Formats: sequence, C-alpha cells, structure tokens
Amino acid sequence: MEEKIKLAREFIEGGHPQDTVLRHLMIPRSTYYYKPPQDIKSKGRPVSSHTMKKDQTWATNEEVISDIKEILSEEFVDYGYLKTTHAHQTTVWVYYKSKESISADGREQIT
Repeated sequence: MEEKIKLAREFIEGGHPQDTVLRHLMIPRSTYYYKPPQDIKSKGRPVSSHTMKKDQTWATNEEVISDIKEILSEEFVDYGYLKTTHAHQTTVWVYYKSKESISADGREQIT
C-alpha cells in the first residue's frame, strides 16, 4: 500500500487531481491522509502481577492461572470467560482480571 501512496503523491504533485488519482489507484482518502501516531505511551491499565483473595491476602498470577487450569481440567468442561470467572470467584477469589486465556486443549495465551 505504501508503494501506491508514493505513486499517488507523485501524480498529485505532478498536477493531477487528487480525487481522480486516489480513485484510480483504489486508495481510500483516509489511508492517503493517515499518519502514524508519534510517541505513543501505552494505553490502559498496567498489567497486574497479583490478585487479592477473599481473606485479603495476595496471590501471584501463577497461582491464579494454576487454579483456572484446575477448573478447566475437569472432564466435559468447556467454559468460556464468564463461567470460568464465576467458578473461580466462588472459591477463594475476590477479583479476577484477564490473566491468561486457556483453551480446552491446553494452549495458553497471555492477555
């Protein structure tokens, strides 16, 4: 796409109408005018390393993940996020943040 945009700039600087050049090269105007953001700082909440239990003690992410794996390791369990969260919260946990996505076949993906 960058090559198309460079080519479009050449034609536009050469005196051709911008809308015609962009239409013939099939480049949306938003793509032509897009400029990547400069100096972006990370957005959102920082990644947590601990979670508070009901007894006001802290547990590491590894403990939380191992408990979730235990819940999902039962036979015929194919829980999604909400059911897993509920099952986890009803045991000893107060708050569950997205620590790790664990599929039924054991693949893991940290989120």
